[in-house]
Amino acid sequence: MKHVVVINDLSYVGRAALMANIPIISSYGHQVIPVPTVLLTRHTGFSNFKVHHLGDFFGQTIDDLIEHQQKIDAILIGYLDNKEQIGPIMKLLDHYPDAFVFVDPICADNGKFYHGKDQDYVEALKPLIKRANLIKPNITEALVLNQKPAETIVNKSEVDRCITNLKSITNASVILTGIHAHSEIQNILITHNLLETVSNPYVDCYFPGTGDIFDSIVISMLLNQHPLIDAVRKAADSVVGCITSGTTANIDDPLQGCLIENVLCKVN
Repeated sequence: MKHVVVINDLSYVGRAALMANIPIISSYGHQVIPVPTVLLTRHTGFSNFKVHHLGDFFGQTIDDLIEHQQKIDAILIGYLDNKEQIGPIMKLLDHYPDAFVFVDPICADNGKFYHGKDQDYVEALKPLIKRANLIKPNITEALVLNQKPAETIVNKSEVDRCITNLKSITNASVILTGIHAHSEIQNILITHNLLETVSNPYVDCYFPGTGDIFDSIVISMLLNQHPLIDAVRKAADSVVGCITSGTTANIDDPLQGCLIENVLCKVN
């Protein structure tokens, strides 16, 4: 059994963030050590959600983890509440130098920043990205990581520039996600000796938490000694399966997220 610290937000309603990370990673046989970054009554895709900021308690949680947790095999870093949480996370990485570090730089999508995120936040993330073994930006996040406007029109030349520029800011392997190509959605895996595109059918609907599902499957498969390219393929296929399951079930509120419960037995 591997021990995985997952740093992400916790929403009481909706299958996103930690509510997706915990069951999926657990289903692969790993122990999840959740570290919430902010508490939400419902995830941010809903309107009128309530927020509880953790303040100093976040840093205290990291300190307690360092003091009492002897072994950590991997650290998955997702949504952060603010830039101030980066310092405690760097302290955690320093204390567990052998842990595999996977950073999902959640800050933007579909040509715009998320609420409360901006270019200053992106620049503050870069020390984490430099320490990572694997990062997974979507195409908008790749643009802003390279100091391009979030709303930059994406074409093949821009994707190629993003790939080149990402290599210059990190030694990590990169999964570049969310690239639309005709009737497909593409994810590009970039390592030191591999550049491979994984394509899946594009399903025109929105379910929150798909990125968290993807992250959870990738980190779990890597800890189970699967090659990264196989993990990316499995994660991409599983996300499409989750979305398709949700659309065919005609659920009343897609904001509740993909029907993870129906596919957990299939992800591993």
